[in-house]
Amino acid sequence: MQTSSNNGFPCYDPKFLKHYVYIQIYDYSLITHLQFLGRYGYEEAAFDLAEQYQDFASLVNLCHRETVYPPSENPHLERIQTYIEKFKDDFTTELLQWYIQRGMLL
Repeated sequence: MQTSSNNGFPCYDPKFLKHYVYIQIYDYSLITHLQFLGRYGYEEAAFDLAEQYQDFASLVNLCHRETVYPPSENPHLERIQTYIEKFKDDFTTELLQWYIQRGMLL
């Protein structure tokens, strides 16, 4: 992205915008499809795909589809701990954002 010299605001290249829109559509589509798989009995396939594509937002959502509070009652608690160890900050950042957005963490 370039910035204009006179005011510092971004000058958006149409190619950049088109690419950005495609990425947003792809991300939304992937999350929607993975949630669909998880909801209709293909939970492991959804987890596998989210892991393969390192779609941390989907992994967090899939881990919190059922009981989430208290955390010890979450059926995916062990999986969450595994993802924290495996993906470190990438997963943890998404996980913390999910908790903050839902008022579960201040």
